[in-house]
Amino acid sequence: MSNYSASHDNTVKLWQRDGTPITTLTGHQAEVLSISFSPDGKTIASASSDKTVKLWSVSDGKLITTLKDKEHTHTDQVNGVSFSRDGQIIASAGRDGTVKLWQRDGKWIRTINTLSKSVNTLSKSVLDVSFSPDGEIVASANEDYTVKLWKVSDGSLIKTLNGHSNAVTSVTFSPDGETIASTSWDGTVKLWRGEEITNLPGNGGSVEDVSFSPDGKMIAYAGNDNTVKLWNGKFITNLTGHSNKVNAVSFSPDGKTVASASDDNTVILWNLNLDDMLKRSCDWARVYLKNSSNGMAEDDPDRQICDDVQPSASFLVDRGINLANKENIAGAVAKFQEAQQLDPSLNFDPQAKAKRFAASSLLAKGESLVNERKFKEAIAAYKQAQKLDPTLKIPADSWGDSLCWRGSLNGYAKDVMFACEKAVTLDPENGWIRDSRGVARALTGNNKGAIEDFEAFLKWADKNETYKSNKPQRQGWIDILKAGNNPLTPEEMKKLLN
Repeated sequence: MSNYSASHDNTVKLWQRDGTPITTLTGHQAEVLSISFSPDGKTIASASSDKTVKLWSVSDGKLITTLKDKEHTHTDQVNGVSFSRDGQIIASAGRDGTVKLWQRDGKWIRTINTLSKSVNTLSKSVLDVSFSPDGEIVASANEDYTVKLWKVSDGSLIKTLNGHSNAVTSVTFSPDGETIASTSWDGTVKLWRGEEITNLPGNGGSVEDVSFSPDGKMIAYAGNDNTVKLWNGKFITNLTGHSNKVNAVSFSPDGKTVASASDDNTVILWNLNLDDMLKRSCDWARVYLKNSSNGMAEDDPDRQICDDVQPSASFLVDRGINLANKENIAGAVAKFQEAQQLDPSLNFDPQAKAKRFAASSLLAKGESLVNERKFKEAIAAYKQAQKLDPTLKIPADSWGDSLCWRGSLNGYAKDVMFACEKAVTLDPENGWIRDSRGVARALTGNNKGAIEDFEAFLKWADKNETYKSNKPQRQGWIDILKAGNNPLTPEEMKKLLN
């Protein structure tokens, strides 16, 4: 079995099931946000922030074609991509508010505009797309809190599913086509059969992705609590092991494995076979049964209930990761070493692994502190994460859109300037990141630098339909700066914050 991962480093990587890399697909000019295998397993489609979808040959890793029609290309990043069940049509979901349908040879079929005239242009992105099993319907997950169903044959709207209270991050059909599952930043997973039929247990934060097992009897979903949850009519279990938000989850074709991809820069394969799950369950049970504070008598026979089941190395690795996530590096290293004694094939450096997960956890903590407007603490978490793991790759938008932009607007422009500079260094052509640094520069008295950044934003916005509405405001700021004044008055800052 081969696995694949999309990356912030602009590549797609193919892996053997044992973690051995097969090949790296290079060609995108920006981060890869979504990938999809054709039903015959011979082709991979990848969607990118560079506004394109590319098709690749699985056998040799070579680029087949780029879905970028001169007149009908996406005008902003492509968030999602999906093959129809027969493999002949590809759907792409864009930040420009459109779903585009393409032939497998790269020819454009039609564009579906998902926006109504009443929709706020700041909430127009399509975040995911999925075909029904019969190929007659394509569903879009939309930033305007809706799931929309469209006819593939003519692009007409069939139905809008309302019920989420924040952006819908993913959508998928059950194998029989009778049920639709959707996830959202509102922290819920909803199952629809024409209308909403049930809410699955949430995770207290955003849910990023959902997948049906091949027989349709089990659902896996994941989000920013760093876990994968399994459900089959009732909650089954949490799969814990990631140290940061889980962005994607998928079942293997035989339904025996779940793959999850995370912001901690790892892909984990979870074995759903009963023997392994028994070991993991007993491992968790032992933690409770051997605990002297659980209220059980020392000689209670139930304390020995799992004594004849050998501990699993994977559980010990999970325990180590959990300890690392709590910044207990020494404890994590001890658990990793114990796991390696049980399973000598676990070939990794315990110290480096513990620091890597601790650093990723600190980064997630920093991003959360930004949302809580605790900027001093957030800055400290970012810096500590980099100190623990100098190889930690922090995305440009985390530096720029998160720490730089929000910190500047909340009175910490001088403190977060280093983050603004890092963001621009990582993604110098991104106008939104240049805009964030421009705000920080204007607030710290660097009028010349601010003008340069805002002018760069204007040029970039000409090519990005989503941001054209911001051009008059930025031009106004440039005019005020050239006159020697600061356009970011308390009133203007309040508008930006809102």
